[in-house]
Amino acid sequence: MMLSSTPEAQLAHKLTWQAIKAGTLVRKSCEVCGKPRAEAHHPDYLRPLKVRWLCTRHHLHLLITNVVSDNGRSARHTTDDESVMAKLASLWRIWTINRSLR
Repeated sequence: MMLSSTPEAQLAHKLTWQAIKAGTLVRKSCEVCGKPRAEAHHPDYLRPLKVRWLCTRHHLHLLITNVVSDNGRSARHTTDDESVMAKLASLWRIWTINRSLR
């Protein structure tokens, strides 16, 4: 999932993708549920290779609830674009409906 709303976010996503392709950053399982092939979440776009690995479900949940926990400390994941958060909420609703139909 890539929601690059700022130049810093765009650069962080690009550098992360390049590092994964080059093999210098290895994609891990979701740190919450252990699902393989998790997505990279950037708590700090200025540190683009320091990521948290989360499955789509937990990544969306973290972004929607807008709380990021880093080493036991709580911080806010900031976005000025309310439409991005509305889209995430919509995606979350669709995901949970699809999940319940399985």
